[in-house]
Amino acid sequence: MAYRNDWDASDQIPMRTVTDGTLDRFGQVDPSLGGASSRYSLSAQWDRAGARSVQQVQLFGIASTLDLYSNFTYFLEDEYAGDQFNQREGRTTIGLNATHKQPLSARAWNTSSRSGCSTAPISSMTSGCTARAIACAPARSARTT
Repeated sequence: MAYRNDWDASDQIPMRTVTDGTLDRFGQVDPSLGGASSRYSLSAQWDRAGARSVQQVQLFGIASTLDLYSNFTYFLEDEYAGDQFNQREGRTTIGLNATHKQPLSARAWNTSSRSGCSTAPISSMTSGCTARAIACAPARSARTT
């Protein structure tokens, strides 16, 4: 499975800018908001059935990323560069399951033995958050009263 997506976020907008016609209801105060994400996964399975035993091995791996630009306060803290920040995250997960199953019999008792190993998914993650100046000005009404 694989996907990659980029998006633009309309985020929150002041109702007054919709009411006075500065923005429509899907408009943006800051057009640089949004992000990108991806997820790729791969899995494989191997089976072997012998005369008296069965083996099975399963492998899997997943890699995902997120790159998100947010701006909750716009120009509250920094009236010139803006308050936008970037959140990044990347994860990689791998795992393995392996089993061996064999029938056992002793006199009149018939049973089977199953042994194997399994890893808890092994993950690594990177993340970060940085401020980034935005290239837009605060929304202002074009109308004068």
